[in-house]
Amino acid sequence: MTSQFTPEERSALKEIRESLSDIIDTFDEYDSSDKNLIRWLRARELNVKKAEHMFRKSVKYREDNEDFRQLQYQPFPEHMLEEYPFRFLGYDKQGVIG
Repeated sequence: MTSQFTPEERSALKEIRESLSDIIDTFDEYDSSDKNLIRWLRARELNVKKAEHMFRKSVKYREDNEDFRQLQYQPFPEHMLEEYPFRFLGYDKQGVIG
């Protein structure tokens, strides 16, 4: 996974992990993954302080809003998946289809 990150991104990942060390252990495997953390860093052009601020603000919002927590991780009803197939498609800043 880390092979697709530039040296600057790997350095920023290390820094953000250190700066979030007080809360990162409370996250699940996805939220604490490099793949997720790099999204926050790239959104702030690898500025670790700005990415950390945005990340912490998001965590606080999720903690404070019961409605958001109830919507999170709700599976789609099986009949919807069968009747209305879909997929996510788009390009990120690097031109990668996701």
